[in-house]
Amino acid sequence: MRNVSSLVVALSIVASIGVTAQQPQSPSTQEALLLAQGFGYLSSGDVARAAAVAGQVLAQFPLSEAGAALAVAAELPRSGWTGALSTYEQWLAARKAEDPYILRRVARACLHDALGNVGTRPRALEALIADGDQEAIAEASAGAAAGKFTETQALATSGDEKAVKAIIAQMDAMPQARATFIDALSRTHSKLAVPPLMKLLDDQDFATKARAADALGKLGARDAIDKLRGLLDDKQQFSVRFSAAEALARLGDTSGVAFLRTTLDTNASNPAASLLRVQAAAALALTGPDSGWMDTSRALLNDPQSHVRVLAAQSLAPYDNATARASLDALLNDPNPAIRQLAAQVLAKDVAGDFATLRSLMRSTDGEARLSAASRILEITR
Repeated sequence: MRNVSSLVVALSIVASIGVTAQQPQSPSTQEALLLAQGFGYLSSGDVARAAAVAGQVLAQFPLSEAGAALAVAAELPRSGWTGALSTYEQWLAARKAEDPYILRRVARACLHDALGNVGTRPRALEALIADGDQEAIAEASAGAAAGKFTETQALATSGDEKAVKAIIAQMDAMPQARATFIDALSRTHSKLAVPPLMKLLDDQDFATKARAADALGKLGARDAIDKLRGLLDDKQQFSVRFSAAEALARLGDTSGVAFLRTTLDTNASNPAASLLRVQAAAALALTGPDSGWMDTSRALLNDPQSHVRVLAAQSLAPYDNATARASLDALLNDPNPAIRQLAAQVLAKDVAGDFATLRSLMRSTDGEARLSAASRILEITR
C-alpha cells in the first residue's frame, strides 16, 4: 500500500475513544470500529472485505470522510483509478464539499497509470517526482543510472544536479539533437544549465540561438539579460529577436516590448498573421495586464483558426479567467480532435482551479489532458 495514513487515523480514533466490548456503542464508536476493521483488511491485502466494510460505513455514515478514504483505497487495486474516481464521486454526491486529499490519491494513481504509456510517461514522472513520490523517484533514479533519457530528464526537472550535468554532457556530445536537450534544460530550474545555454546564444544556427534564448527566459537567468538584449538587433533573424524579446519579458526586462508591440500590430487585417499576433500577445502577457495585447487576444478568440483561439484563451487566463474558460469550454466541442485535446490540456493546466472541472478532465479521452488534470490536482493540494 502506498498510503496507510487513513489507517493510522482510524486506529487513533479508536484509541482516543477508549471503548470496551461491554460499553454501549455510540455512532462515532461504531464508525471507528468499522473503520479499524476495514483498514485492517486493507493492510492485510484483503481488498474485497475492506470494500465490503467501507460499504457498511458509508451506508450508516454517508458523509464519513474516513469511510470514503477506505472505499477509494479498496477500489484502487480492484478497478484502478477510474473505478476509484467513480467511488469518490458517488460519495461526493451526498456532500457539498470535495475532499482534496482523497482526490489527490486518485490523481496519483492516475499518474502512476500514465507511466505505462510511452507518450505520457515523461510528464507523469516529472509530476510524481515534484510531488515527492518515492516510488517514482526510485524508478527514475534506476533508469537514469542505466542511461535512459526520459528518467534523466524527469530527475533533472526536480533540480537533481547529477541529472542536469548528464543532459549538458549529452547536449555537447550530440549537437544534432540540441533542440531536445535545450528543452529539457529549460525545465530544470537549475543554475547549472545557464552557462552552457548562454554559450549557445553565439551559435551560428539561428534556431539553436532562438531556443537557447527561450530556455534562459524560462530558467529566470537574469545573468543573460545583457546578451539577450544584444539579440534584439534588427540584423538578427526574426525568430531570434522574438525569442530574445519574450525571454527578456519573462525576466522582467522591457527592452523587447517595443519589438513585441510592433509584431502584435503587424498585418492586423491579414488573417494569415493571426498566429504571429497571438504569440506576440502571449509574450506581452508576461509583462502584466495591458489593454493592447488583451484587446488583441480577445479579438483573436473569434479567429477562424481554432488553434489561434486556444492560444488566445491561454494568454488571457491569468487576467481574465472567465473569458478564457468560456472560450476553451466551447473548443472542447471542436470538430477537430487535435483542437479538443489542446483545449482540454490548456484548460487543465492554465485555467481550471476547481476540482469539479479537473475531475471531468481526468475522464478525457486524451492522455495528456488526463495527465494535466491529475498533475494540477497534486499541485493545488500540496
